Amino acid sequence: NGLVSPLTTMGPTTRENSLKICLAKMWDTEKEYVQHLGILVAGFAQPLELRDTKYKQQLLANPQLTVLCGSMRDLFIYHSRFLQVISSGTKTITSKFLLDVGAAFGDLGARFDAYKDYLTNQAEVVGFLAKQAKQLAAFLEANPLPGPYNLETLLVLPVEQYREYRPMLEMLIRLSPKRDTEVVEFLTDTFVDVSKATAKVDKAYDSYQDERELLQIQSEFVGKVSIFQRGRRLVFSDRLFKVLARDSSKEPRIVHLFNDIVIYSIPRGKRLQFRKCINLLGCQVNNVENSETQINCFDVVSASGEATRFCAHSEEVKAIWMELIQQQVTRAAEMHEVTNQQAMVQNAVNGLQYIDRVPQPLSRTASTMDILDLVDRMAQLTAPSRAPPRKVVVVDLARETAVMSKRLNVVVTELALPLIDASRGAALDGTGGQVQGTTTAMGAMAASLMMLTSSSASTDKVLQDPDVVVFLQTLQDLQNLFTSLLTELDLRMQAAKPGDDVSVAMTIANILNERLFESYAWSFDAAYRNFSAQPLSDFK
Repeated sequence: NGLVSPLTTMGPTTRENSLKICLAKMWDTEKEYVQHLGILVAGFAQPLELRDTKYKQQLLANPQLTVLCGSMRDLFIYHSRFLQVISSGTKTITSKFLLDVGAAFGDLGARFDAYKDYLTNQAEVVGFLAKQAKQLAAFLEANPLPGPYNLETLLVLPVEQYREYRPMLEMLIRLSPKRDTEVVEFLTDTFVDVSKATAKVDKAYDSYQDERELLQIQSEFVGKVSIFQRGRRLVFSDRLFKVLARDSSKEPRIVHLFNDIVIYSIPRGKRLQFRKCINLLGCQVNNVENSETQINCFDVVSASGEATRFCAHSEEVKAIWMELIQQQVTRAAEMHEVTNQQAMVQNAVNGLQYIDRVPQPLSRTASTMDILDLVDRMAQLTAPSRAPPRKVVVVDLARETAVMSKRLNVVVTELALPLIDASRGAALDGTGGQVQGTTTAMGAMAASLMMLTSSSASTDKVLQDPDVVVFLQTLQDLQNLFTSLLTELDLRMQAAKPGDDVSVAMTIANILNERLFESYAWSFDAAYRNFSAQPLSDFK
């Protein structure tokens, strides 16, 4: 996000004319986009949701389509407001108008979460509609789109549009009068915010694409093989030969290199039979000198010292594999070190905050406050008499969210954080819930849990299991989610005047993460089975 500045080689008249042309082009582009969004809303989403109950039962059974229709409406509202601002001064350009345009860009960028929701559902919806071609054709025949518009073309427009606002704003800055420092500084600050919002959508979309690719790869395996994990992505995949230890013979394998693991499998027609997963953390990649029986071979040595030998088709392919694996091994070690340091520091802060009630600043737009005071206050919240119905619902939601947040604070602080510290080498002594070498104030439950394991090896086995790791991390993520939701609900209610209604629909939609709850659901069962396999009846 490099900063931009006004052009210095342009005269006042040329600059003003160029600025008018830029704004006119911006207005034309935005007007066409809003028109297309309006067609999606009025010609597709509304008939689907409201008028045609017969097809609603068939098509809206897909949750991604329901979310997409809501995102269409949100985007139409946001961009209609943006269009209204930039259309008000295309003939006469003043400093106030440029500040208003900058504010409109900033407001639009702040609402880019709607694009995250749209992008992470659009591809699934297109695939779903393709499978429902007969029902969709009947629906479109009964509710035809106006003009020569194609539904599939319209659905892809938001995927491309959100990246257009950063270059628009950049050009606006370059053509703004340099002497008007207030305008230039405000537009520059807004440019930074819009750039961050765009990058955030890009990251979410890339993560979504990685997740789809993981699920596609997982579907290629025979039986129940779990490859999907948040943050995992495919780096490279190809056919290699595995050198068998018993007789040095070679057998073909399909090898998938991810950013944290290597998986190899046996091809079974069009499907794959899983054979082994190698964790890259602590791995080594060793060259094997050519011999009469083994040419273009290399070893992948796990952290435990177990070597797996692969053979490539050529020296060039071997070099590519060795370089790519070594890159991921190095990055895995670096990320592990950084994550450990950040987590230990954060755990210390969270532990002290929970035990000593030390005020902690929130990441969202709120003044510094004690999270637990907020939770206590919201848990005791009551709606005023004769309050609007929606405000009563919001108060009930805040109270229930506070109760859940309070429980999560206990679980995370007394169980998840200490166990995460223990997985990084902290020793447990079980006396009064204290831990030697840990960064958190430890509850007796976690100390007892670890004391019940028969050996340190069984402890490590439980805590290093991927399902347990994901489960403990998801607990922390859920705690952060409920804290953010509580803070936003508090701000909304404080901003409302007495007797006013309170709308929090978009607040909830922007904060809640459906995948996080899905992750908790499946990781809880898997982690529970791991705990149950150990002598941990007290913990259960």
